[in-house]
Amino acid sequence: MGGLPRQNHAAPSSLGKLIEVVMEPHVEGRPGVLELAGPAVEFGPTAATGFALILHELATNAAKYGALSAATGKLRVAWDLVGDVLTLDWKETGGPELTGPPLQNGFGSKLAKLSATGQLGGEIEYDWQPSGVEVHLTASRARLLH
Repeated sequence: MGGLPRQNHAAPSSLGKLIEVVMEPHVEGRPGVLELAGPAVEFGPTAATGFALILHELATNAAKYGALSAATGKLRVAWDLVGDVLTLDWKETGGPELTGPPLQNGFGSKLAKLSATGQLGGEIEYDWQPSGVEVHLTASRARLLH
Protein backbone atom coordinates (compact mmCIF):
# COMPACT_ATOMS: atom_id res chain seq x y z
CA MET A 1 0.00 0.00 0.00
CA GLY A 2 1.41 3.33 -1.09
CA GLY A 3 0.52 6.75 0.12
CA LEU A 4 2.14 9.56 1.87
CA PRO A 5 4.38 8.92 4.85
CA ARG A 6 2.83 9.76 8.16
CA GLN A 7 4.16 12.87 9.79
CA ASN A 8 4.31 13.19 13.53
CA HIS A 9 3.03 16.64 14.43
CA ALA A 10 3.19 16.91 18.18
CA ALA A 11 1.01 19.57 19.72
CA PRO A 12 2.89 22.37 21.44
CA SER A 13 3.28 21.59 25.14
CA SER A 14 3.66 25.17 26.39
CA LEU A 15 0.98 27.83 26.52
CA GLY A 16 3.04 30.56 24.87
CA LYS A 17 3.98 28.33 21.92
CA LEU A 18 0.38 27.13 21.50
CA ILE A 19 -0.86 30.75 21.37
CA GLU A 20 1.79 31.58 18.73
CA VAL A 21 0.80 28.56 16.59
CA VAL A 22 -2.95 29.28 16.79
CA MET A 23 -2.50 33.01 16.13
CA GLU A 24 0.04 32.76 13.30
CA PRO A 25 -2.46 32.70 10.39
CA HIS A 26 -4.29 35.69 11.87
CA VAL A 27 -1.27 37.93 12.55
CA GLU A 28 1.18 36.86 9.82
CA GLY A 29 2.72 39.89 8.14
CA ARG A 30 1.39 42.25 10.82
CA PRO A 31 4.27 42.92 13.21
CA GLY A 32 3.33 44.37 16.58
CA VAL A 33 -0.30 43.23 16.40
CA LEU A 34 0.09 40.44 18.97
CA GLU A 35 1.60 40.93 22.42
CA LEU A 36 2.17 37.88 24.62
CA ALA A 37 3.16 38.02 28.29
CA GLY A 38 3.41 35.22 30.80
CA PRO A 39 5.59 32.60 32.41
CA ALA A 40 6.41 29.21 30.94
CA VAL A 41 3.40 26.94 31.52
CA GLU A 42 3.60 23.32 30.40
CA PHE A 43 0.56 21.09 29.90
CA GLY A 44 -0.54 17.67 28.70
CA PRO A 45 -2.56 16.62 25.62
CA THR A 46 -6.05 17.02 27.11
CA ALA A 47 -5.33 20.52 28.38
CA ALA A 48 -3.65 21.35 25.03
CA THR A 49 -6.82 20.32 23.20
CA GLY A 50 -9.00 22.48 25.46
CA PHE A 51 -6.74 25.52 25.16
CA ALA A 52 -6.39 25.07 21.38
CA LEU A 53 -10.17 24.97 20.91
CA ILE A 54 -10.71 28.07 23.06
CA LEU A 55 -7.86 30.02 21.45
CA HIS A 56 -9.00 29.07 17.95
CA GLU A 57 -12.53 30.27 18.73
CA LEU A 58 -11.27 33.58 20.15
CA ALA A 59 -8.87 34.10 17.22
CA THR A 60 -11.53 33.35 14.63
CA ASN A 61 -13.96 35.80 16.21
CA ALA A 62 -11.24 38.45 16.50
CA ALA A 63 -10.43 38.02 12.80
CA LYS A 64 -14.09 38.12 11.70
CA TYR A 65 -15.58 40.74 14.01
CA GLY A 66 -12.98 42.08 16.42
CA ALA A 67 -9.58 43.70 16.64
CA LEU A 68 -7.93 41.50 14.02
CA SER A 69 -10.55 42.52 11.44
CA ALA A 70 -9.15 46.08 11.42
CA ALA A 71 -5.77 47.37 10.26
CA THR A 72 -5.36 49.24 13.56
CA GLY A 73 -6.38 46.32 15.76
CA LYS A 74 -4.17 44.87 18.47
CA LEU A 75 -4.39 41.87 20.75
CA ARG A 76 -2.73 41.33 24.10
CA VAL A 77 -2.74 37.88 25.72
CA ALA A 78 -1.31 37.68 29.23
CA TRP A 79 -1.32 34.74 31.62
CA ASP A 80 -0.08 33.82 35.06
CA LEU A 81 0.02 30.75 37.26
CA VAL A 82 -0.62 31.55 40.91
CA GLY A 83 -1.30 28.82 43.42
CA ASP A 84 -3.75 26.32 41.97
CA VAL A 85 -5.11 28.57 39.20
CA LEU A 86 -3.91 29.61 35.76
CA THR A 87 -5.43 32.89 34.59
CA LEU A 88 -5.36 34.08 31.00
CA ASP A 89 -6.55 37.52 29.88
CA TRP A 90 -7.29 38.22 26.21
CA LYS A 91 -7.75 41.90 25.39
CA GLU A 92 -8.62 43.29 21.96
CA THR A 93 -8.26 46.99 21.08
CA GLY A 94 -8.38 49.08 17.91
CA GLY A 95 -11.08 47.08 16.16
CA PRO A 96 -14.66 48.03 15.34
CA GLU A 97 -16.53 49.64 18.22
CA LEU A 98 -18.69 47.12 20.06
CA THR A 99 -22.23 47.86 21.11
CA GLY A 100 -22.49 44.89 23.47
CA PRO A 101 -22.45 41.12 23.44
CA PRO A 102 -23.68 39.16 20.44
CA LEU A 103 -27.41 38.47 20.40
CA GLN A 104 -26.75 34.75 20.67
CA ASN A 105 -23.80 32.47 21.34
CA GLY A 106 -22.59 30.38 18.44
CA PHE A 107 -21.58 26.74 18.54
CA GLY A 108 -17.88 27.61 18.94
CA SER A 109 -18.57 29.81 21.96
CA LYS A 110 -20.56 27.02 23.59
CA LEU A 111 -17.72 24.56 22.96
CA ALA A 112 -15.22 27.04 24.41
CA LYS A 113 -17.29 27.29 27.58
CA LEU A 114 -17.55 23.50 27.84
CA SER A 115 -13.79 23.15 27.35
CA ALA A 116 -13.05 25.78 30.01
CA THR A 117 -15.34 24.21 32.60
CA GLY A 118 -15.02 20.52 31.70
CA GLN A 119 -11.50 19.90 30.41
CA LEU A 120 -9.72 22.73 32.21
CA GLY A 121 -11.73 22.89 35.45
CA GLY A 122 -12.12 26.65 35.18
CA GLU A 123 -14.30 29.33 33.65
CA ILE A 124 -14.42 31.71 30.71
CA GLU A 125 -15.97 35.16 30.99
CA TYR A 126 -16.46 37.85 28.34
CA ASP A 127 -16.52 41.60 28.95
CA TRP A 128 -17.86 43.46 25.91
CA GLN A 129 -16.20 46.88 26.09
CA PRO A 130 -16.84 49.44 23.29
CA SER A 131 -13.06 49.39 22.59
CA GLY A 132 -12.98 45.60 22.21
CA VAL A 133 -13.77 42.33 23.92
CA GLU A 134 -11.89 41.26 27.01
CA VAL A 135 -11.89 37.58 27.89
CA HIS A 136 -10.88 36.16 31.24
CA LEU A 137 -10.10 32.43 31.32
CA THR A 138 -9.18 30.36 34.36
CA ALA A 139 -7.95 26.77 34.54
CA SER A 140 -7.14 24.45 37.39
CA ARG A 141 -3.42 23.71 37.82
CA ALA A 142 -4.36 20.08 38.53
CA ARG A 143 -5.94 19.76 35.05
CA LEU A 144 -2.97 21.21 33.14
CA LEU A 145 -0.94 18.02 33.05
CA HIS A 146 -3.76 15.82 31.75
